[in-house]
Amino acid sequence: TYRSERPNGYITTGNDCDDTDASINPNTRWYEDADGDGYGDNNNVYTGCTRPNTVSPIRILTAGDCNDSNASIHPNTVWYKNSDGDGFASTTKTQCTNPGSGYSLTVKPLGDCNDSNASIHPNTVWYKNS
Repeated sequence: TYRSERPNGYITTGNDCDDTDASINPNTRWYEDADGDGYGDNNNVYTGCTRPNTVSPIRILTAGDCNDSNASIHPNTVWYKNSDGDGFASTTKTQCTNPGSGYSLTVKPLGDCNDSNASIHPNTVWYKNS
């Protein structure tokens, strides 16, 4: 039966893949995630209703991986700045690429008092000279 008014919850095309999930449709983009970090490779995309049935690498919905061969490098990578090598970081930056000199992926506690002098840090012991 044809109606002149659209019933609530109905559309005029019938090519939806999954009515329970608005993100799944014929134009859904599935990204290869070769390193398994949860971010897909923008250059390796499959478009369709269903995730390709591949064993490895998996396909996911999230794009934007910076380096799909290294699970440690992705848009939420935290870089720690410890320029003086005392084991304490002065700051962190969250980004794909290394921000520069003194930054590494090695997790360091924050709070370096003077990142240009390794002998001054939160565990420095000071003695009174009287």
